[in-house]
Amino acid sequence: MRGYAAKLGKHAVLLGLACVTAWSQTLPPQAETADHSSAYYTFAMAHLYSELAQAYGNRGEYVNKAIDMYRQAMKLDPSSSYIGEELADFYVQTSQLERATQLANELIKANPNNASAHKVLARIYARQIGDPEQGKIDQAMLKAALDEYLKITGLDPKDVESLSMLARLYTVSHDLDGAEKTYRAILAVDRTMMMR
Repeated sequence: MRGYAAKLGKHAVLLGLACVTAWSQTLPPQAETADHSSAYYTFAMAHLYSELAQAYGNRGEYVNKAIDMYRQAMKLDPSSSYIGEELADFYVQTSQLERATQLANELIKANPNNASAHKVLARIYARQIGDPEQGKIDQAMLKAALDEYLKITGLDPKDVESLSMLARLYTVSHDLDGAEKTYRAILAVDRTMMMR
């Protein structure tokens, strides 16, 4: 058991460092200050706790520590939307959908073109659609999910994953023309990628 925990801790630290590296690359060069180094560390710790929470079935102690660390990192670097996006994703993973929705909406309000925040909202709405196979569909959630995926694919027309989800949502809403058009867009993106 100790060996497994050590391996898990090592992998979580490596994942945390990878996330910090990705986050730091989104910052302008002049943003490298002492506060950012504290934010990097705090963000890495938040990511580590979120990995531990996931590995141990979302145990409360790890969930709470991860959330506290993410919030602290956001305070240390309020200009970074990446921290908020990861916190919103963590809220979704821990079934705190109301908090995730609120945070994603705040991120979108700060930057309406934040595709990652739109994706968080889209996933939240898609989770709440219900079961189409049993005919139990929440039409308001279906419409909200469709709207978000339309915004995402408008921001990035080559996002095949979001296009695929949009096509499925069109099928659930019985908009076969919209589904066909979206599947054709996916094929066009695939063809373009294959020609490179």
